[in-house]
Amino acid sequence: HNFTGNDGSGTPNTGLILSGNALYGTTEGFEEVVSFPFNYITYYGTLFAVHTDGTSFTNLYTFPPGNGVFPNTGLVLSGNTLYGTTSGDVLYRPELFSANTDGTGTMGLHAFSEGTANGSLPNAMILSGNTLYGTSPFNDSGAGNGALFAINTNGTGYMTLYNFTTLNNNTNSDGAYPGGGLVQGQVTLYGTASGGGN
Repeated sequence: HNFTGNDGSGTPNTGLILSGNALYGTTEGFEEVVSFPFNYITYYGTLFAVHTDGTSFTNLYTFPPGNGVFPNTGLVLSGNTLYGTTSGDVLYRPELFSANTDGTGTMGLHAFSEGTANGSLPNAMILSGNTLYGTSPFNDSGAGNGALFAINTNGTGYMTLYNFTTLNNNTNSDGAYPGGGLVQGQVTLYGTASGGGN
């Protein structure tokens, strides 16, 4: 399948989820200039499905303006429910969202601080039982050097499990700005941080 952008889909820049013969993914969205210099159209991203042979491509959901725009990380699948994150922008908050695999029931589970300048910009999540775990390069207040968080799949019980410590001369003892996915051992989460080393 070739993405043309004519449907406002934008750029698919994250991994896919496979369920049966269906692949699920997101596109981040984009801004299209329709007349220079002031008029443009903003597409806020989509959730899509396509068969593994490339047929039956479907835009399941188009993200509207508001909190939860520009999906930017991979999806997590549990049963018939997809979970993902959005980056937001200077107007709208980053958000954790869920959607049924047919595109219905899309809803925001948790909104972070407003805007990318002060927001948490959540990364890809992992699922353990009924709990989603993820990281963000900023704390929920928009300050600090990143956080590890957990939230129930029904949107309740959001909590920050760990705030990464402040940098001193660009170093600290526990890393800063976590940016990758997590891996779960029996009782331990493992991840990486893009800063904090010497």
